[in-house]
Amino acid sequence: MSASTRSSPPNILFVMTDQQRFDTIAALGAAPARTPNLDRLVRRGAACTNAYSTCPVCVPARYSIMTGCEPSKTSWLSNWVPGNSVSQRCGPYLAETLAARGYRTWGLGKFHTEPRLEPLGFEVHERSEELWPSEEEFLGDDYVRWLLARAPAFAHLEQVHGERTDMYYAPQTRAVPAAFSVESWLATRAVEELGRADPRPQFGFVSFITPHPPIAPPIPYNRMFNPDQMPSPVLGDPAIDAADDYLAWRTTPCGPRTSPPRRPASGALKALPFQPFPRVRIRQFARDVTDFGQGTKRERVLGSPAIPRRPRPPDSGSARASPPVRPPSAKIRE
Repeated sequence: MSASTRSSPPNILFVMTDQQRFDTIAALGAAPARTPNLDRLVRRGAACTNAYSTCPVCVPARYSIMTGCEPSKTSWLSNWVPGNSVSQRCGPYLAETLAARGYRTWGLGKFHTEPRLEPLGFEVHERSEELWPSEEEFLGDDYVRWLLARAPAFAHLEQVHGERTDMYYAPQTRAVPAAFSVESWLATRAVEELGRADPRPQFGFVSFITPHPPIAPPIPYNRMFNPDQMPSPVLGDPAIDAADDYLAWRTTPCGPRTSPPRRPASGALKALPFQPFPRVRIRQFARDVTDFGQGTKRERVLGSPAIPRRPRPPDSGSARASPPVRPPSAKIRE
């Protein structure tokens, strides 16, 4: 390597996926997976197979990446208990540090910061978040604005990445085609930024929402794998996995808890057996999806203030036929 090459700062492209397990990359031994682009990165670079996150929860992990500090230093220990004064505790964010060294910085995708629009030092900063506490934030999301501008036929969607509610972990198909998906938008924008002429070295941060639930691949990717040929996703000792305080607090055989459980005298939480959704919750879900007069689905999921529904466009075609009337003697079985 010549002296001039060593003195030139390298271009940096940081690609991040959300909640992707280590055993989903074909080049690292995940036989059923087909990941040609990730495999190429494995062959050209280094795979850190013993790396782990000290706090594998969204907001704390992201602030650790942006600051280089442990969650105990950033003060973010979960998604729900807000930290405070991260930049004062940890100093400049990653993009700010690189900008001070002469880099052109751009960040695209999911950042999950609190506050949501917190500046992180990127010269170009465009967001595609997973959740939107208000209608204003939903319509201000960069991906949502792109989608509505290019495909107004999808303006009625309130969950553009897939349905949440009780469908959160249920396999489903994305409502938008692959060409209009958030993954397509993000990859296209990243290529555009990489191609911009600029004498400065580049630092690009590309953060994908998926494969974080909802599990909703668009067509044709929803049929790439035969579920009967997939290996079991359960690894390790179930007793140890179920000893996680947060897991036990979130799930019980009868549904979600409303308060943390008391620790047994033995000092370990008992493993909770898997139970399907109770039928009463399925019926309530059906009522929620059909009763939209009191608010939007986003309001029901997030508990945000009442948001008026966007008006539906008037029908341009002929009048729809009325549904058949059920005879009074007919009974509906549960």
